[in-house]
Amino acid sequence: MNLNAWLLRVTFGVALLFGNEILLWQDPPLRSLPDWGLLLLGYIAISAILLDLTVRYRVNDVYLVMLVMCIGALLMGLLMNPRLFFADFPRHLITRVIGASAFITTEMWGLLIALLGGHIGRYRRNFIGFGFIVGFNWGVWAHYAYVLNGWSSTPAQPMDLVMYAGICLGAIITGVWIWHRRYQPTATPLMLRMNIIEWCSIGIILTVLFIIQGLGNIYIGAEIIVSLILIVVCWLGLWANRPDKGKMLMDAHFPPKIAFSWAFFALIAFILGAILGYGLPLLNINGFSQLYLLELAFAGIGFIWLPLVAAVLAVRGVERQSRKLDIL
Repeated sequence: MNLNAWLLRVTFGVALLFGNEILLWQDPPLRSLPDWGLLLLGYIAISAILLDLTVRYRVNDVYLVMLVMCIGALLMGLLMNPRLFFADFPRHLITRVIGASAFITTEMWGLLIALLGGHIGRYRRNFIGFGFIVGFNWGVWAHYAYVLNGWSSTPAQPMDLVMYAGICLGAIITGVWIWHRRYQPTATPLMLRMNIIEWCSIGIILTVLFIIQGLGNIYIGAEIIVSLILIVVCWLGLWANRPDKGKMLMDAHFPPKIAFSWAFFALIAFILGAILGYGLPLLNINGFSQLYLLELAFAGIGFIWLPLVAAVLAVRGVERQSRKLDIL
């Protein structure tokens, strides 16, 4: 067992928890300490799977990343909080699982690689802008999502936002810093591939989470079947389109190069965006508000996520076959 690899998995797991529990504000003050322990364990397990898939299938562009993160979102929707994510199946499968969770999970992936790739200019330039946008959306969602049917019970309190975000972001930054300090020159992205014992351990954790959710009589059955089918479809897309050679995304982050000054400014932008989003009154311009626009965005993302990836990968497949025919 590689402890350095697990340090990165735990750090990304905390990022997944931050994105799906805090940014999407699933009433974290109502969680008990045992609840948080199970959630953290589950997010770390899913983090290990996602990091394994990114290196096992040599993920090298955003479309393959979207497949990996969709797998993560489907697992999280099924195991972390199916009562919320599948409250109205199948509509919420599209809007909440793929639309909201997969998108937020991809943002957390972006946060991880931005922190580890401080030497890459486009990461530094985009870090601050995305920090402000994510913060603004979080402020709006945390303040007003309670008006949506069954999402959260009350508006988030400012001190709760500060506490939960501070704990999660502090843990993420600390984990990245320790990872950077403990990095060994011989390390490669392949260290993130799990062995059979690690896979079995992850399988046990996910099975326990599934049983716990099942004992609560939350599942109706159809969401399990459809989620598993979509997970297999995403996995087949990764398997069929894995590059045989060339660099993958994680290669640029080994060794990690952290630009803490850019991370600090991105954090400031995130805080300012959150303050603005939280403090802005809920507008109503011809029936549209900032919350309604976020709902529409999640719905639109959910509808186009997999069709967009499928279309891009299909075009690439046709191009590959065309080149082979030209050679022949």
